[in-house]
Amino acid sequence: MARTREFDTEAAVSRAMELFWTRGYEATSMADLVAATGLASARLYAAFGSKQDLFREAVARYEAGDGAFAEHALGE
Repeated sequence: MARTREFDTEAAVSRAMELFWTRGYEATSMADLVAATGLASARLYAAFGSKQDLFREAVARYEAGDGAFAEHALGE
């Protein structure tokens, strides 16, 4: 049986999204993500797979939230 995550995934993705937005993908290291989320790198890798996968989650979060206006505007 898989263990339940003991951290707020939504909060971790939000913090990562802010960091990627501020610093950019290339300039954001795993150490930066660890500091921003308060999670150990092993936990980040276990939860998201890789920095790239976490970035994709962050982009999806942005597109579903603040970035949704673009899709809506293009649709009109």
